[in-house]
Amino acid sequence: MIPELKVANISYSENPICKTLSVPLITEKYTFGTAMQDPIWKNAATADDFVLFKQEGVPGRRTSLAMFRTGTHLVLGFFFEEDAQDRTHLPADFSSMWQGDLAELHFGGTEPDPWLLQLAVGINGNRFDSAGTYTSWDIANFFREDGWGAEVRIDLKILRLTEGGVRFNLVRESLKRKERIVWSPLRIQYHEVQNFGELLFCSYQQAA
Repeated sequence: MIPELKVANISYSENPICKTLSVPLITEKYTFGTAMQDPIWKNAATADDFVLFKQEGVPGRRTSLAMFRTGTHLVLGFFFEEDAQDRTHLPADFSSMWQGDLAELHFGGTEPDPWLLQLAVGINGNRFDSAGTYTSWDIANFFREDGWGAEVRIDLKILRLTEGGVRFNLVRESLKRKERIVWSPLRIQYHEVQNFGELLFCSYQQAA
């Protein structure tokens, strides 16, 4: 079990407002891989305030995110609204996950030692891990009439948690509609850790 953390990260964001999400600690039993239908998800922190990456306007379809933590894992779920005809699945040869719709999960920190971990979840259930820690996280993809999503369970040991939590961003790639969406606004590239939002492993009140 990790201790309950009390102090928030120091923010080095270049964004006027650094997005934060207080991730609740949940100790009740739950079932992983229920397409986010297990009752546990009602207690998760949620966000749907996604924006276009380096484009004017608003996203064409809704993106939603939910997450909670246990003593050992960060459990994250996302759902991307997307009409069936607009979904890009991988080709039959499964040659590259970057040829299909996907989500990128970026974790990082700016101090004391800058670091970045990039995880990706493809629409076909394939994965990418920039650190090669594949045995430390797993996914369960699902589909509905109005889109697709996944549950993701990540061992906290691969996240370099500070006193407050960890920096985070989610990127959505919709290839057919040529739309890239991010939770925390970025300036030039996906790997701008200083512009990521913050996952707080404490309450907003404690962070303040």
